[in-house]
Amino acid sequence: MARLMGDVSSRKITHRSVGGEFMPGEVHTMSFNMSYVQRHSDVPQALFDEISNRKCALFLGAGASLGAHDSNGESLPAWWQMVEELLNLLHAVDPLDQQTIDEMNDLMKHGELLALSEWLDYKLPKKNFSDYLRNRLATADGSIIHEILSKKKFAGVITTNYDNLVERYWARAG
Repeated sequence: MARLMGDVSSRKITHRSVGGEFMPGEVHTMSFNMSYVQRHSDVPQALFDEISNRKCALFLGAGASLGAHDSNGESLPAWWQMVEELLNLLHAVDPLDQQTIDEMNDLMKHGELLALSEWLDYKLPKKNFSDYLRNRLATADGSIIHEILSKKKFAGVITTNYDNLVERYWARAG
């Protein structure tokens, strides 16, 4: 399948204290050469205060899990990587003809992940999909982002992720 690789160089990001709490990992490395906060001055002090007073909910998307690893030591996939892995799984289970492979590669090239995901939902046997999720995502651990954020005083956490990192890290943090 087509590969859509971003810049996987690393960048050091410093983190501002929330409510006077300094966490391990205040300086850590993020992959994909981007940070979720570019400059401390971009975050209003009022937001830090609201977090400290448990008046903010945290929304975590898939990017938060990219630094975690599965039980085989592999990084968790971004959405496009997951779609690519599932396409390869489908091809192993039920080999695709060349025309279908070309169409799937074209859709990947154009970033049509939703269309590919819907097609995979229709074509990939449910057992194969659930086995993939269990083997690839349920064993996830080692997320510095989840480690840091789980120690902050958010009123709640919302995620769309298939992995269970939010549940595990927040349970550990109490």
